[in-house]
Order: sequence, then structure tokens, then C-alpha cells
Amino acid sequence: MKTYLRLLPSQLLLGLLLTAVSCSKDKTLPYYQFTAEDRKWLTAKNGDVWAFENAQGKRMRFQLHNVREEKATVTEPGTFKMEDQYHHDRYSVAMFRLDTVLSNLSHFEFKRDLPTGTTYKNAPKDNGQFHIKAHWDGYIGNPSRERPGELNLPAVEEMSSRFQQLTVRNRRYENVLEVTSDGQCSTCFIPGGIPFHKLYYDQRYGVVRLIERNGDVWDRLP
Repeated sequence: MKTYLRLLPSQLLLGLLLTAVSCSKDKTLPYYQFTAEDRKWLTAKNGDVWAFENAQGKRMRFQLHNVREEKATVTEPGTFKMEDQYHHDRYSVAMFRLDTVLSNLSHFEFKRDLPTGTTYKNAPKDNGQFHIKAHWDGYIGNPSRERPGELNLPAVEEMSSRFQQLTVRNRRYENVLEVTSDGQCSTCFIPGGIPFHKLYYDQRYGVVRLIERNGDVWDRLP
């Protein structure tokens, strides 16, 4: 009897662990996958160059790199260990300037993830929500929140209603978002020394126009 009582706690613990593992294996995780509509945004290719020119003939050139699409898994603390909670599609694009030795940390990230207002604890089983997160060196961004460079994009649900048409260097872009800084940020450090306060992003072709704080316009070259 003493041996039985001495072994019982460890047996119970082992049973609980096996049950937890079994439940974990049986758990069907939500997977938020890109839709056909999402993929209209995912057109960048490694090696693509975005070149811009202002009225004075000065140019900036950015090369896209590290373009990748992946199925990402979000993990959070579970009962005994970190546990997978859900999967989601993610597409990321980085870039660097070709015409300066200054570092450039500009990047864009597109993902289908949890809808706004939900957490992994109440993750819906539907197809989630499309999100865009971006940072552009030189963009003034949201100085009131101390986030220079962060693109304050409209909510995804509002994007299609805010699309506009824009002609740049005789090329017409059909689905363009105008992104405007919410402040002047006169004391912000701007890498490269060019403080942009307005940016135009086409759904298919990416950034097509930049406007400096002083009004100078940089147009994307065809």
C-alpha cells in the first residue's frame, strides 16, 4: 500500500501530461490564408528597383530584397509549455537605397491574421482579416506617438473606398492610397535628410509618389 501511494502522484502527473499532449495533437488550429483579393497586393519581386525623380532632376533608387511568403505559426504560453495557437499567411518585402551609404530600414509586411478586437484566446475559425504594416525611412509618420517612419495606413476595411486614380509621368495608376502624416515633426531625425509627409501607394505597383514637407514632389519613374 505504501508503494502504491508513493507512486500515485507521479502516475497522476504522467496521466495529466499524456492527456495534455493528446489534446494538443487533436486540436485543430485556425489557419488564416491569403485570399485572391489579398494577392493583388503581393506583386513585389526580389531585385525590383523603384526609382524616383524630383523636378530638379535628382533621383533616389530603392531595390527590393528578401521578398518572401510564409506560413507563420503563433505560439503562446499553454498549461505546461509554449503551444501553437494558430497559423497565418505572411508576405514581407525589405528594401535598401542604391544611391547612398546611409542605412535604410524600409519594409512592408502583409498578412492575414486575427481580426481587430480578437485575441488567440478567442480566435475565430473564419478567414481572419488582412493587415498591412509598413515603415518608410524619411516618412514623418506619427510623431504624436513617437513613431517616425511608420505608415499610418487606413483600416483595411476602408482601403477600397479610399482608392483614387493617379497619373505619374504619363502612367495611370488605378488603385492608389494617399497616406499623409498626422504632424510636422520638426525635431524628428530623418535618415537621408529628406522628410516626406505624404506618400502614394498603388495596390499593384507599390510607392509611386512621395511629397516632401517643403512641397517638393518625387515621382516614380516608369
